[in-house]
Amino acid sequence: MGRNDFRIPLYSTKTPYFWGKDIDEFIGEDEEIWVDYDNKECQIIHLNLILRHGSRSPTLSWIKQMTALGNILKSNPEVIERFPFLNSWENPFPETQAGHLSDLGEDEHFSLGRRFGRRFSLLFTGDLENIFYGVTYKQRTQASCASFYEGFN
Repeated sequence: MGRNDFRIPLYSTKTPYFWGKDIDEFIGEDEEIWVDYDNKECQIIHLNLILRHGSRSPTLSWIKQMTALGNILKSNPEVIERFPFLNSWENPFPETQAGHLSDLGEDEHFSLGRRFGRRFSLLFTGDLENIFYGVTYKQRTQASCASFYEGFN
């Protein structure tokens, strides 16, 4: 099936950004700075952008549930006989990283920053001190912002 397969949750809270957009799409410099309106050409002079955090690790409750399920499976000799790899299975998500931005999330926001910086470069040329970044206290939002900023610049 194609990219618009109805079973792919393109508008879910857990959807990576680039499931909906091609990460390799060519973005022309300043391609959206000018807008035609009422037979007049207008230039964008202000831009608001709201983004959620990038892809992240599971939350603590999910990590604990995965670990508990792994332990249940490991304690069952019939399961171990059928799936011996479970003997050495460990939860790949450490509890200390619960809810933290993943490497994929960093890449997503770096790419988004690069795309927006290119798409609207004329708007921000020489005026980067007027950009406001608002984030929550969560590590994932702060790290997403840092990755976006790095890509943007």
